[in-house]
Amino acid sequence: MVEWALTAVALFAVYLILQENGILFSEQVANYLHEFTHDARHALGAPCH
Repeated sequence: MVEWALTAVALFAVYLILQENGILFSEQVANYLHEFTHDARHALGAPCH
């Protein structure tokens, strides 16, 4: 059971780092997340511009 919870949290974290651009959160929060995870996106090879 714990494995499923950890998997869900990990997938949500990956979503926030790679994909969140204002779909779940307001544009202001999405912009903050983008700037906060900007270097991580590039380190993972994900385009963000």
